[in-house]
Amino acid sequence: MRPPLYPTTELYNFGGLEKQDYEKAKVVVFSVPYEATTSYISGAKWAPRAIIDASRHLELFDIELKKDISKIGIFTLPELSCSKNSPREAVEDIRKTTRQLLSDRKFVLMLGGEHTVT
Repeated sequence: MRPPLYPTTELYNFGGLEKQDYEKAKVVVFSVPYEATTSYISGAKWAPRAIIDASRHLELFDIELKKDISKIGIFTLPELSCSKNSPREAVEDIRKTTRQLLSDRKFVLMLGGEHTVT
């Protein structure tokens, strides 16, 4: 007897959406789990993943807009691994990626770690 087939884990993307298409997406979620200059408590690097995990529990239908926001096209990029050599290099990595996304005419939603990211 074959075991039943069913999803075993939730997808790692904003909203847990099954289908994503970069070309059709209007919004790109861009995670930057950077943490190199914090001075008090560490852990900011885990924020993007926590936000994406929590987003799976959002109600995607917006009552005021009367629309399913997932239909606008949301694409989640893999986490950016910034340079750890210096904050200046990390910011340049972020800048390059953001410029590319903007040149592709995407609305960029960047989820960061520490304040340097913003």
